[in-house]
Amino acid sequence: MGEGGSEQQQQQQQQQQQDKQSEQEPAACAVASEACCTSDAELEDAGEDAEDILSSDEEYNHKNFGIFQALPVEGEPDWSLDEPDSAEEYLRRVRYEASRCPRVVRAELPATAAAAGGHVAARSGRQVLPDVAPIADAPDWAKPNRSWVLQFVADFQALRQQLQEACLAGGYPVVQVPHVNDAEAWDRACFGHAAQAEVRGVPAAAGAEMTQLTPGICSKIMALEQPEVISLFLRHSQQLEEHCPDSLPLLRAQWLFALAARLEKPCHPEVAAALRAVLRHCCKLRGVVSQAGDPLLPRLNVLIVMAGAYFAQDEELCTFVDSVDLI
Repeated sequence: MGEGGSEQQQQQQQQQQQDKQSEQEPAACAVASEACCTSDAELEDAGEDAEDILSSDEEYNHKNFGIFQALPVEGEPDWSLDEPDSAEEYLRRVRYEASRCPRVVRAELPATAAAAGGHVAARSGRQVLPDVAPIADAPDWAKPNRSWVLQFVADFQALRQQLQEACLAGGYPVVQVPHVNDAEAWDRACFGHAAQAEVRGVPAAAGAEMTQLTPGICSKIMALEQPEVISLFLRHSQQLEEHCPDSLPLLRAQWLFALAARLEKPCHPEVAAALRAVLRHCCKLRGVVSQAGDPLLPRLNVLIVMAGAYFAQDEELCTFVDSVDLI
C-alpha cells in the first residue's frame, strides 16, 4: 500500500505540472503574438518615416540645389542578404542609410587640435580659414517685413525671367564689352572716373553715382555669357570689401543687383560665398543706420533680401520664401 500510495502521489504531481504548462502556453503565445504585432507595426512606422524623410530630402535638394536623385530605386533593402547581390540592392542600402543622416552636422574641433591643424596648414602653404563674425543684426524697424520680402522676390524673379527670355530671343542691341580678364577696362566701363577715385581712396566726383539703373548697365550685362557674369560678380563683391568697407555706393549696388539678376541657379560655391559676403557687408552697414529715412537703407535691404532670401544665404529670410518656387 505504501508503494501504491507513492506512485499515486507522483502521478498527481505530474498531472499538476502538465496542467500548469497548459495554462502558461496560451499566455506565452499571446505575448509572442503581441510582440510580433508590435514589431510589425514598428517596422511599418519606421518604413513610413523613412519614406517621408527620403521624400523631404529629395524636395530639399531639388529646391536648394536643383538636383534630382540620379539613380532612383524602389523598395526596402533586403537585409536577409549578407552582402548586396546587385547594384540596385546596394543603392537601396545607401539610400536607406542616407535617409537617417541629418542634413547638417556640426563637428566641434578641440582647441588643441585646431591650433595644431592651423600651424600645419600655415607651414604647408595652405590657406587657413579666418574666424568669421556672425551676421550683424538690426532693429526691427530697419528690417523688411514678410510681405515686402515676398513682393520683392516675386518682382526679382520676374525680372530674371524677362532677362533670360531676352537673351534667348537675341533681340537686344549688341554692345562691345571688355574682355573678362581686363580688370581696368571693366572698372572704366562700370564706374568711369569714379573707379579710379575709389581705388585711390578719395571721394568720387560729383555725379558718379546714378539714381537709377541706366540702360548702359542693362545692355552690358545682356552681352555677357554666364562665366563672364560670374567672374564680374565675384570681382564686384571683392571690390566692395576692399574699396568700400564702410559704405555701399549706389552705382556699386546697381551693378551687384544687375549681375545677380543674370546669375543662374543653382549657384556655384564661389558665387554662394560672394553672395554671403555681400549679405554680411550690407547687414553690417544696416546695423549702424540710425533712422528709417536714411537713403542707404533701401538699397541695403534690396541686396540683403536678394542674397539672403532669393539665393538662400540667410536662414531667417529663407523661412519667408520657403513656400515659393524660386528658379
